[in-house]
Amino acid sequence: MTRAIGMAFVCACLLLLAQHGQANDSSEGRYRTTHPDIALRNLDFQVNRARLLAQRQPRDAEAVRGLLDQLLTRAQFLGSYSDYDEALTVTERLLERLPDDPLAKLERARVLERLHRFDEAETLLTEVEPGLDPSRRQHAALADDVARARIRIALARGTPEAVLADVERRAASNPGFGSLTQLAFTLHALGRVDEAETTYLEALKFWDQISPFAVSWIEFQRGELHVDRDPARAAAHYKRALDYMPAYVTARVHLAEALVEIGEIGEAITLLEAIAGQSEDPEVDSRLAEFLMAAGRHEEAEPIRERAERGYADLLARHPLAFLDHIAEFWLGSGDDPQQAWIMAERNLANAASDPALALAIEAAAAAGRPELCELLQRAEPRRGRFLELDELVEEHQAHCQE
Repeated sequence: MTRAIGMAFVCACLLLLAQHGQANDSSEGRYRTTHPDIALRNLDFQVNRARLLAQRQPRDAEAVRGLLDQLLTRAQFLGSYSDYDEALTVTERLLERLPDDPLAKLERARVLERLHRFDEAETLLTEVEPGLDPSRRQHAALADDVARARIRIALARGTPEAVLADVERRAASNPGFGSLTQLAFTLHALGRVDEAETTYLEALKFWDQISPFAVSWIEFQRGELHVDRDPARAAAHYKRALDYMPAYVTARVHLAEALVEIGEIGEAITLLEAIAGQSEDPEVDSRLAEFLMAAGRHEEAEPIRERAERGYADLLARHPLAFLDHIAEFWLGSGDDPQQAWIMAERNLANAASDPALALAIEAAAAAGRPELCELLQRAEPRRGRFLELDELVEEHQAHCQE
């Protein structure tokens, strides 16, 4: 999770403060990691240290890369979306200074990909590839980064079968945390849940045995494997993710959603109320308002719903492609505007036609009474058996198109 920036200081702190343990216990065991509060303080230190180095060396792409590693990690776990703004700014400036540097292009593409600006990212990746010489060690590493980025984009765009062979080959020839988690994610996208879970656990054999971020993320992904089939089992994994990293905003939101599915709406509300108004992620307010309304607490829900709407409007203006799915879900839920939900879901599907994106578009089209519903159901047919929610939506609505 870390790079050379500040490594001597950070690693010394981690080694002194971590609880010693081995990453070899069972799926029901407890991995012993650095205390999450210490890990978060270390992450903030790494961000600040990397920012200073990048400012002192504005033409050093490696220094900028180190800063991006920390900013993107913090945004992923804490929902600190202002970190995305900084990542965009520093990579834009880097590319202005080094317009022909392959690493500068690759780092800019990495940020664009994270924000679902896939066309722009792929353009930069295409520019990088011709200038790489695989016989040079540094270029070989860059070529591998380009290949992995293309795989991630393919998965986001709903074509896991097109990259499976390459992902399997990479995991077999160079097994590691990155290659195995990418394989697990690909298997999940193909509906091969048991294999994906086994592979996620295999990836933990390559964990550094210190940082809680990796273990928390794996537990979150295991929750994602089961959420549609067994929400109680998913909730158990989300709880474990939060046990390792209580500040993990997305894990908290998904746990709340799973708790509602198993009838624990009061616990879900309490879980979200604990961080409402503290996170930059409007999904906290969106779901909290939705659950409060479901519990009949409409007066409490309304100001929270309004805050979520303002938050999503701000994110849409800053990052117009990154949060379309969440905004569509907001309009389907507490936002109560199916037509707006359809606009967002359709735009999201056009940009990233994954199975979840298609399922969301079907749900929004049905809620809004859109004539595109039948066409979307036809698009779903070849994907049956991969994503349970998509299968259920097809079965629910296909009779409408047969009338």
